[in-house]
Amino acid sequence: MRVQLFRLLVLLSMASMVVSCVYLSPSPTFDPDAPRQPVECSQTIEDALLGFPFNQLSWQEAVQWVSKTYNVQPRVDLAADEVTYYLRWELGARRYTIVVAADELVDGVAVSQEQNPPIVQEVLTCFGEPGFYEAFYDPTPDGPTYTTLQLWYPGRGLVFYGSVPSPLPAVDRRMPMRLVTYVEPNSEANNEALMSWRLWPGDLEKVVINDRYKR
Repeated sequence: MRVQLFRLLVLLSMASMVVSCVYLSPSPTFDPDAPRQPVECSQTIEDALLGFPFNQLSWQEAVQWVSKTYNVQPRVDLAADEVTYYLRWELGARRYTIVVAADELVDGVAVSQEQNPPIVQEVLTCFGEPGFYEAFYDPTPDGPTYTTLQLWYPGRGLVFYGSVPSPLPAVDRRMPMRLVTYVEPNSEANNEALMSWRLWPGDLEKVVINDRYKR
């Protein structure tokens, strides 16, 4: 169980870093009034991933699942530890990542979308109040300080991520949520990971933004 929890935290941490890296080019600004197309609820998540057989597939079986489901062959990379595999593929504007140890089963899939992602308000409208959240400032060595928001829906097995290259005084409802991680709903490992997250306060205006290293 500890190994599974560790892998889940690695996936969530990696997903968070992916979100931040998106904003390193070319102009580190956040314009909440920038023109965009509304995103429908049906466009926010994928039925195929909601039905993913979590904690049932090895990395080899996951490769076969991706090939059959998406009709693409994922790129497989072995990490420097020679234990962890990264499966990656793209479809349209979305990029997919699976992280799994050689002798373990897949317990999460991360999907990033750079073009016209849903915003915070659309996520809340589509899925209601999350069970837990994290919000923090994330400074970069030679660049801006990011404001990051993560919304976790344990019963749905969904974790949404958004990050903008500005130290906002409060979370903006128009922040883009560029990444969603799919995990097994209400699993024991997920519930253990949530011990370090904050309970949803009931209103976005009550969300507390902390320094990343003082949560």
